[in-house]
Amino acid sequence: MATGSQAISSIANFLFVLSLLANLTPAAFGLYSIAFAVVLAGTAILQGFFQLQMVTNLPHLAEGRRHEFVSALFLAQLIAMLVVTIATIGFAGALPGKTDYLQLATASALAILGLSGKEFLIRYLFAASQISLWIAALNILAAATLAVLAMSGLPSRGPQHAMLGYALAQIAAMLLGLFVTRVCLRPKGCWDLLRAIATNGAWGAFSAVTYSLRSSAHTFIAGATLSLVDVGQMNAARTLLTPATLMIPTLSAVMLPRLSQVMAFGSRQGLGRLALRIVVALSIMVVVYAGLLALAWPLLVKYLLGSGFIGLGPYVALWSAFALSIAVRNVAEWTLQAMQLFQSLSLYNLLAAAVTLSAVTIMTLAWGVTGAISGLIIGELFMIVLCTCFVFKRLAEQPDI
Repeated sequence: MATGSQAISSIANFLFVLSLLANLTPAAFGLYSIAFAVVLAGTAILQGFFQLQMVTNLPHLAEGRRHEFVSALFLAQLIAMLVVTIATIGFAGALPGKTDYLQLATASALAILGLSGKEFLIRYLFAASQISLWIAALNILAAATLAVLAMSGLPSRGPQHAMLGYALAQIAAMLLGLFVTRVCLRPKGCWDLLRAIATNGAWGAFSAVTYSLRSSAHTFIAGATLSLVDVGQMNAARTLLTPATLMIPTLSAVMLPRLSQVMAFGSRQGLGRLALRIVVALSIMVVVYAGLLALAWPLLVKYLLGSGFIGLGPYVALWSAFALSIAVRNVAEWTLQAMQLFQSLSLYNLLAAAVTLSAVTIMTLAWGVTGAISGLIIGELFMIVLCTCFVFKRLAEQPDI
């Protein structure tokens, strides 16, 4: 049920973006895409420093200390995001002109606040094996709020309004999550634990930064070298592949705690077998969806895509290959995270980010949007090779306890 509720949230986000494709111009959608890439990057950094440490450390803590530990982490994350949000709003008020861009920046900061808070509380519920009804409630509330706002016409008014709608949906779910989990915003006696995870948290955040640079390089580099229309068309094509990867963040919330539990009990070979099964399942899912998308392509062109988004076929084909690569790469990273090899993962992300940024920059300048997507695929393949070789090496060196 919990996995299904996460899927509902992902589907709602997908439908929300489809509504933007129907109402925004390619240039406006391109601007929204850039802002959303910033939101995902900011959320990933918070997940790396706070949420990842929460999930991987909970199995090793005594039952009586877990809630206090989680409360301290959430409070620290909330303070960090409130500082960023207030600073962004202050920046927006201090610089007159470019009002739409400043409104978009403020809405993006609020989106990071809401999304990171909601995902933290959902991961806590998963890790603590809490009743899945509440997990469903959080995701359904976010989905319902998005649907109501989409029907109100707010997102169609521009990218800044679309981002504000997304932010409000995430904040509503976060507030419900605080009520459900009873996370205390005044934890006591847990700051020593926070200092204890600071090193791994810093490595996790650093890994998230390099990962975000790698995963969003196409948007940022294309935004700097190509037009907003190109960025909009490129990300519109990626949106059509979203269903193929919908379950990846969902499975992260479910499978990372499971991989961590397997690791905590010392079953390293079991860890490798579980990771391999996840790779096979995700790969089959992506390939099947890509085939169905190819069969339905004439109908999509006729009934879904607006006149500004026709001719996306080659981009969609490349995004299909990219979807398959990120499915495999995610499982390799989850395995390293479960083994608490954060420093190695950070180093690999740094190397992969360098390869990705170089490939995307060179290939975007040479071949435009096609080159940008191809550069991303090269970076993902490089990361897969690094992580997989290291996982096999560690599993071979350290048999089951």
